[in-house]
Amino acid sequence: MAYLDTLHDLATDTEDKVWTVVQSWQNHEIDRAEASALIAAIIAVANRRATALGDLSVAATITVGTRSPVPAVGVSAPDDVARLNRAAGTLLDALEDTPDPEARARRLGRSEPLQKASDARSEAISRSPQVEGWTRNLNGDTCQLCTWWHRDGRVWPKTHTMPRHKGCDCTQSPILVDRVKPVSR
Repeated sequence: MAYLDTLHDLATDTEDKVWTVVQSWQNHEIDRAEASALIAAIIAVANRRATALGDLSVAATITVGTRSPVPAVGVSAPDDVARLNRAAGTLLDALEDTPDPEARARRLGRSEPLQKASDARSEAISRSPQVEGWTRNLNGDTCQLCTWWHRDGRVWPKTHTMPRHKGCDCTQSPILVDRVKPVSR
């Protein structure tokens, strides 16, 4: 299964689980504290999986590009359970006044692992000695902002942060050192 397919499955699974917890809370099957803790735990696990996926996918891409085995750089997922608990509490507090509570709950569950996978890919690219830079890879139904950020395939320095928006699934494609043509004057 390709990187993006795996990432999308993870994001969909996470948003489904978050929505299930929210429904249980709305049906008074669990209290607010339990719902917040469950949502935070679900997303924290997904974020760790997304971080590993992002790191491993860069190693796999470099391995294919160099035709030589390359280990993952070892990107670590941040311990952000406290932040996720606050986010879950904010979500639950706002649901009553939200026109589409399901969409809001799902957005939190989906955007977190997408962001963490992107962060991990970015860190793996910047730390890899085989990489010189990256290009923005547009995926799926690309929005106008991502198309503009693409800049017709411009190669960015490997330490340049890729701009993103919530729910963005664009990826950084590493440009290997041996693929960069020297500038002649």
